[in-house]
Amino acid sequence: MAKEEIVNKVKEVMNAPSCYSGLKKVCQTYLDAAGTADEEKAAALLKKELKEDVNSIDHVIPFFESKEGAAFLAPILPEIWQRLPMRQRIRA
Repeated sequence: MAKEEIVNKVKEVMNAPSCYSGLKKVCQTYLDAAGTADEEKAAALLKKELKEDVNSIDHVIPFFESKEGAAFLAPILPEIWQRLPMRQRIRA
């Protein structure tokens, strides 16, 4: 993958609505280091963070179906529901 493509993918991850603040910071650190002597170190940190924090839907669904997932979601469900653009159509 060309460096420009990598930079664009990092920006996509950073700007995704689901990207949390810690990952955004690591992405920005990488972008700031791109093309400098610190790039390799920043890339390694970004790779580590992505492996630890980014999951596929196949890995996330079992968690949300579990008792632990339900307990995690319960306090934030009202906010999630309010943000759903389709909620008006679901109620109809």
